[in-house]
Parts: sequence; structure tokens; C-alpha cells
Amino acid sequence: MDDSWWLVHYPPNGWLCQCRVRQITRFEAESLGYVPDTPAPEVTTRPWKNKATGETVQVPRGIDPGWQTHPGLTRAGNVRRHLAQRLDNLPDTARTVAARDMVRSAPFRAVQENIFKHQRRMVTDPNRRLTAPVAMLDGDRVDLIRAKTRTVSLSVGDAAKQLERHPSVTREQYEMVQDFIQSGAMYEDAASEFEFVFQRMVDGVPWAAVIHVTKDRQELFLKSFHRIRAKQFGETDRFVLMDAARDVEN
Repeated sequence: MDDSWWLVHYPPNGWLCQCRVRQITRFEAESLGYVPDTPAPEVTTRPWKNKATGETVQVPRGIDPGWQTHPGLTRAGNVRRHLAQRLDNLPDTARTVAARDMVRSAPFRAVQENIFKHQRRMVTDPNRRLTAPVAMLDGDRVDLIRAKTRTVSLSVGDAAKQLERHPSVTREQYEMVQDFIQSGAMYEDAASEFEFVFQRMVDGVPWAAVIHVTKDRQELFLKSFHRIRAKQFGETDRFVLMDAARDVEN
């Protein structure tokens, strides 16, 4: 039996109560008065404005803001966005150095090596939301993508796919991602308005880094990083050049 303790706040009285939430069986629920197939009560909402972000959301009446969401996934998302915001606010040189340092860190290694054992069938697993920063876009390319962040992250789910499809790519090679998105040629994927490809030659071999921007443009994810065939290198019918390769001092 799984027991969880919660600290509950009752705004009308202004006091706190610690209670335990316990999972019960269907038989026990029915013995306590639960009637199967009872229609769900109608949920009415009220607008609530987040003073920190200025965003207005609809919250069920009688529920404090924040309790209408999945706490685990919300916490992971908040941490991810908070870290990206801190990185976005760093000076240009510091951002690049920070990105390289994070790729060498234990948290990035944990994500990249998939120590969480993420599997595609685990569709409700909160760990699929865990991420580690891998690189930082410069201002011009952020504008081209119309993103609201500079931070590119690698998620546990994408890392698992990367290990499956491109197992030869090492953790050390991920340090090249910063060079790719900073100075490689940038292409838009004509098949998707949310996918962008950065290409460079590495020791005579063509490579590509695929970046995905979320629909709200709030987050950037590294979807794939790997060697490509020579015929895939450069502009094609599918990949349209947005910004040519350039020389950038590291």
C-alpha cells in the first residue's frame, strides 16, 4: 500500500493541516459510499493571474492555484524553465562556457547515458521530462527560429532514442553541438515548422544536429546529433538554408 503525506492549506481559515493520502481498493471505496458510474460533478473555473509571469489561467473554483496540475510534471517543467532563464541571462561568453561545462557534468552524463532506463512505452513516466542543457543559441539565430529562449536541452526521451539509433556518438562528441548551432550552416525543415538542422564537416565527415522548438516557442530541444551521408549535406528540397556557415571565435 502506498501512503503519501500532504500539507494542505485552507485559505478561509488560514491554517495548515498535514494529512495522509492512502490508495484504497474498489470494494473499500464502495463500502464507504462510492457509487460506480456516478456522473462527475460539473467543474467551474475562475481566472487567476500569475503576478510573476503576467499569464492568466483558469483555475477550478475552490482549488488554490497550482493544485490543478500534476505536481511532479509541473515541478520538472518549472525547474527546466528556471534553469534556461538563468542561462539566457548570462553574458554571451559566459553562456558558451557554461554550456560546455554542463555537457561535461554528471547530470548531463546521466541523461545522455539514459541511466533512468527510459522506454517509449513509459508514456506516463515523469522522467521523460528530465533534461540537461547542451548548448546555447546566439541572438540572431534565436530570432530566426522565433524562440523565446537560447537554451537547447537534451531530454531523457530523446537521449534514449539517440542511444538506440546512433549508439556510436559519445558524450565527448556532444561538446561539438555548441559549435554546430553557433557556426554551422542552419536549415529549416520544410516538413515541419518546428524542426531546424545545423550542419558542419568534422574531420571530413558531415554531421547534423536537429533542434526542435516547442509550439509555444518557450523551449528548445536537441532531437538528434549524428553523422549523415554526403548526399544529405547541404541544401535540399526538404532542408532550406536560413543562415550560412560562419567563422566564430570560440
